[in-house]
Amino acid sequence: VLESEYVKDVYNEIAEHFSETRYRPWPKIKEFVSNVKKGSIVIDIGCGNGVVKLGSDRSVELAKICHKRGFEISVTDILNIPFKDNSFDVVMSIAVVHHLAGETHRLRGLQELVRILRPGGKVLVYVWAFEQNERDFPAQDCFVPWHLSKNVNKKSKESSVSSGDKKEEKEEGEKKILKRFYHVFVKGELEGLFNKLPNVKIEESYYDHQNWCVVASKTE
Repeated sequence: VLESEYVKDVYNEIAEHFSETRYRPWPKIKEFVSNVKKGSIVIDIGCGNGVVKLGSDRSVELAKICHKRGFEISVTDILNIPFKDNSFDVVMSIAVVHHLAGETHRLRGLQELVRILRPGGKVLVYVWAFEQNERDFPAQDCFVPWHLSKNVNKKSKESSVSSGDKKEEKEEGEKKILKRFYHVFVKGELEGLFNKLPNVKIEESYYDHQNWCVVASKTE
């Protein structure tokens, strides 16, 4: 329920506004993509408005935006990715796993990313960090509001957070506020989930733009 009502449904509603605020990848992600070996098959799971040419997202409206931009996008759920085992050389998932409720789902999401990765391939995962300079979180499981402007060219605000469990949709002047579910990760938590997978080796972990990040390879 959380992932459907407070993630998928919200991103379908804010898709155009969200896309206006995501106009270029962060430098570390851009560097990762630029270092991918030529000829590699790369997919971005939970691609938003698109970073690489091949991707998937659970939001139909974000997928439509990607199609308009010339990307090859499918509408899929990270918990059940409809691709065969060992299909891709590189798998990316930026700011997606933190939207999964419960450790079982978060681990399943990582398992799916690794399942579609070829042996020797690399996976890159970004998740929001609990330890942020710009936000204070009341708990690791919380709701982060999106201030949906009626004019999509206006910048959005992602400021305060809530640990409440009731969806908030109200008009605030020219803005409608919708809540998105997040599980914000503490230091070492993402690595801990990867270490539960039997066929993965962590190559690098770091902190970037208020996110905990892991680059891992598939060993078999």
